Amino acid sequence: MTKRLLVALTLLAALCCLPSASVGQTGMRFAAPKSGVWRITGKDVEGLKWLGTMRLAARARHGVRATYSGYIDWRSSDRRNSGREFFNASFYSGNGGITIVGYRVARAKGDIAAGRYSGHLSGRGRSIVRGTWGGRDVIAGKWSAKWSRSR
Repeated sequence: MTKRLLVALTLLAALCCLPSASVGQTGMRFAAPKSGVWRITGKDVEGLKWLGTMRLAARARHGVRATYSGYIDWRSSDRRNSGREFFNASFYSGNGGITIVGYRVARAKGDIAAGRYSGHLSGRGRSIVRGTWGGRDVIAGKWSAKWSRSR
């Protein structure tokens, strides 16, 4: 009887220590994206695949929001489109969301324009998942990215 009571009390104590879904989510903070080089893969709604190398540099942190700047060297899988897209970005640690806003494309070749991107951080700030892109003069698409190295 004493052994069963001890096991029951141990289980009860363990269950009480587990956070509930509502309590755990309110204080959750996502890791910020790591500065450095990222590898991007994407595909637009017309089926064209894109590869990119993103250089991301941290600028400032304002509470739950962090700002970044950088550029992405883009190339389409058919090699007809490429260019360097400069951007500013914001990351929100409360929901793990990142927004990237392109403002200029240099060395543009083919059909490429500055776009607007969104995604979510995972993997301790080393992965961007569930990304989408779009914007004016931009064919919409989906993308993801993995952190590669610091420089």
